[in-house]
Amino acid sequence: MLTFASYVLSSTRTFFFVLYTALLVLFLAAMQLCEDTVDGYFPAHARKMKALRFSLQKKAFHVLLFLCGVRVTIQSYDGAPTDISKPHLLISNHISYLDCVVLAAYFPGNFVAKQEILSWPVIGLVSKLLECLFVERDTLGGRVRAIHQIKDRLKKGSMCVFPEGTTTLNELPRLQNWKSGQMWAALAAKAEVIVAGVHYSQQEKVAWIDDMNFFTHLVSLFKVPTIDAYVTFCTFESKNFEPRDARKASLHAFEKLCLMCEESVQKSSENNEFIEQHVNS
Repeated sequence: MLTFASYVLSSTRTFFFVLYTALLVLFLAAMQLCEDTVDGYFPAHARKMKALRFSLQKKAFHVLLFLCGVRVTIQSYDGAPTDISKPHLLISNHISYLDCVVLAAYFPGNFVAKQEILSWPVIGLVSKLLECLFVERDTLGGRVRAIHQIKDRLKKGSMCVFPEGTTTLNELPRLQNWKSGQMWAALAAKAEVIVAGVHYSQQEKVAWIDDMNFFTHLVSLFKVPTIDAYVTFCTFESKNFEPRDARKASLHAFEKLCLMCEESVQKSSENNEFIEQHVNS
């Protein structure tokens, strides 16, 4: 019975996911056309148009999370308000492609992605419509060029990066994979830096690592009734550093991110204990 129920749930979610993705592509294409038109004919309203686009995109990703059965709990670490409307660099750990949807539903900005994604079916098209910055990671010139492009984009809007450069099942980011070039870009652009730690209640099932097939993994993910995502974020005091201190600042951001991840893991554990207590009572 459980297997049959999982099959029905997975099939239903897959159908609506495919349908909604098709509508999302049309929506993103229309928004990009509108933004290009405003940039060309009404440049004075370009900033307002971009803000409207991100606002609508966030709503669209909220719907996508609902279709995937994902519930998000997001909290500020110190309780202090964070102005995400200002251009900022969002730094996060990376577990799965689901991270992008979770973060895009709450934070405005474009993602930095590897060049190979452009050739992926559907995902490549959506990433291009989302104006992701694609990086040629195999060449030094490509990586240096990407850092300068991030700096230029941060002067106009926000960016989201995963400094580890790959997905991992670990609850905490790994220092050996940590890249500091994005921090130099943020410091050079004098942009705010926000650190966000992500954790999932079904981390082992959500994690998309090694050579997992995307569509096979996605269908198996749809069999999970509910996935709780926990995001803890805080503002990193980037104003205390100069671009020449990028490496030092990046290590401090790494420590902050570890702390944010620990808080998200703790929140997940507390929620699981709460559920178990009510189930057993």
